[in-house]
Amino acid sequence: MPCVPWSGATLCKTSFMKVTGMGSRMIANALQDLRNEHVVPTPTKRPGNTKNVKHPRTKFALAVIDAIARVDGLPNPGQRGPMLLLPVDKTKKAMHEDYLRVHKDTSPSTTGGDALSYGDFVYVWRRHMPWVVSDKLRTDLCNRCMELRRSKNHVQLKLHLLPTRLERAFYHAHARFAALHANTLALSMDKAGTCRLPHLTQEPKDIYYTTGLAVDVFGIANLGTAHQVNYVVPETQRAMVQGADFMVSLLHHVLEGYPEAERVYILADNTAAQNKNNCVMQYLSARSVLRHQEIILHFMIPGHTKAANDAHFGVFKHAFKNKDVYR
Repeated sequence: MPCVPWSGATLCKTSFMKVTGMGSRMIANALQDLRNEHVVPTPTKRPGNTKNVKHPRTKFALAVIDAIARVDGLPNPGQRGPMLLLPVDKTKKAMHEDYLRVHKDTSPSTTGGDALSYGDFVYVWRRHMPWVVSDKLRTDLCNRCMELRRSKNHVQLKLHLLPTRLERAFYHAHARFAALHANTLALSMDKAGTCRLPHLTQEPKDIYYTTGLAVDVFGIANLGTAHQVNYVVPETQRAMVQGADFMVSLLHHVLEGYPEAERVYILADNTAAQNKNNCVMQYLSARSVLRHQEIILHFMIPGHTKAANDAHFGVFKHAFKNKDVYR
């Protein structure tokens, strides 16, 4: 691209891109349209469309990826980029090996013929399902996983991840069951962290060096309806949120809103002072006798406890960051 005149000055390609906010690919496509005498820019083909896939081999590969993502996938807490994060051990090569294993055990009439090569499998994955990606190591919070990866002990790593996958499958099964049955309730509870009020997107000079009111945010998500109730507690009442009485109060407030629920599934983290104690156990035992037929309290393995709360908290933090909040 040669230098172009702009408001009485001559700009090179780099300066033109900075002024207009256009990338090199956009400029190349625009120049190609001008060469082809296209008055209207050529529409771009957006990736991620799986409805128009017609080839049986491609359909089967996408079905395998979708099945693995439904079982092992986690919602993206940041709410940006891919929507589903696969475990860190589900690399492209590992996914292709799983695909070959399923392809071998399936009839040719379903698979559509020979199996896709590694390159074709990765291309189909990126082309039609870009919202499913493998998680990065930095988002894995399990110290045991990091130690085994650092020592390259793959055998022990697989043995370590096996119970976590069973726990994850147990969690997904109850979430799907609650979405299909009105008499079943599936909940997930966790703490989002601490925020400070007031929060201003552009802080004045007078309050820049002041410390705002700290508030703790707790969330209880309904896995069946994908809705979450957030509870905000100021620092003046922080002493009451450290014990089990506070968690029992939150659970009671939420469970009283679902009197028709016969079976209840609750996912919680491994915090002993709040969730893993006799007070919470006795309260849920009493509710299982008086109000519900069955209550399951599920604690997943430490370091592998990500659930729907992380996705809801990501939406909450993104909205909180970009808005003025006074109280």
